[in-house]
Amino acid sequence: MPNFHTQKPVRHSAAQMYDLVADIESYPQFLPMCEALTIRSRREREGNTLLVADMTVGYKLLRESFTTQVYLQPAARRIDVHYVDGPFKYLENRWQFLPLSAPVIAAGHKEQAEARPAAGAPAPETRAVDNIEGKKRAQQQGDSPPVSLAQPETAAATKGEAASAANGGKAKPAATDAAIEACRVDFYIDYAFKNPLLAALMGTMFDIAFRKFTAAFETRADTIYGIDR
Repeated sequence: MPNFHTQKPVRHSAAQMYDLVADIESYPQFLPMCEALTIRSRREREGNTLLVADMTVGYKLLRESFTTQVYLQPAARRIDVHYVDGPFKYLENRWQFLPLSAPVIAAGHKEQAEARPAAGAPAPETRAVDNIEGKKRAQQQGDSPPVSLAQPETAAATKGEAASAANGGKAKPAATDAAIEACRVDFYIDYAFKNPLLAALMGTMFDIAFRKFTAAFETRADTIYGIDR
């Protein structure tokens, strides 16, 4: 049961990175092994969006397609992916986009234990749409405003004078916009193939591809948003 969890600081804001990952129809343009992606359905509810999408992945002569529910939560800046059908026994995927000041999430942490659906069975929609308590926790975490690096004027003046005196009369440079808007991308995935032969043929390549996902999205962000801030 391969799983991978990474938390990476990037030079773009949480809102920018969320928008980039939420744009799933653009994945074939830049994502490793992703050859096609089609959205079957889209439902809006309470400011969130539930997509059902088919994704085709390929490596050399091998091609596999699978269906997932993609639950977009813009207020929480979180994306949950639930497996529906395809070559996997199960697949769980989570993206979170956090301010750099937010607590680090433990590796492999799951906020709520979930029973995996039987192989080939559709994932119940209530897992994504009606999990009210899970949404509240995610929104509470995602809605926490980033800690401002700017001090109130009086405090800033006092600290600036002290820093200037301690630094031979030279004031410290102000924090840059890039530091203020940078975020931490938290990516988690856990999956297993149904077929041991397919796992042997494609398992290693899937593992490599998933480990390159965050780097692929960061490169895409640099291309779209630019790196000079």
